[in-house]
Amino acid sequence: MNEYLTEAGEQALTEIKRNYQFLLNEVISQFPSLKVLTYGYDYPRPLVGGGTWIGQHLQELGIPDNLMNSIMACVLDRLNMVIKEAGNTYEKVHYLDCRHVTTLYPWHDDMHPSSEGFAALAKKFEDTMDAWSNEGKS
Repeated sequence: MNEYLTEAGEQALTEIKRNYQFLLNEVISQFPSLKVLTYGYDYPRPLVGGGTWIGQHLQELGIPDNLMNSIMACVLDRLNMVIKEAGNTYEKVHYLDCRHVTTLYPWHDDMHPSSEGFAALAKKFEDTMDAWSNEGKS
């Protein structure tokens, strides 16, 4: 499915990584003790809600409905990898993988989970931040 990622898509991922690295470098150089949480997105559902944000564009490109989820999973896997890699060189940067967090919940449209899905995402963030803040405490 990676063959669906165009040269422009590859360039966009390179730019995203560069921008994350720039931002992280700026923040960490000014606040060296600050813990930074980055995160990757969960998989969208291109056909939910009539494909308002993603699905309609995939349809315009002639992508068959039965391939949309697989293609988007590949793109999101690459995006998550880029975000994670951007923070790998910083000790205080933690990457939070949000893929599959909303799997059990309905979605509002093709890009946004329902309130229940957002609650599950919020819980993942809260649990991670709680664990992070309790590191070294005993």
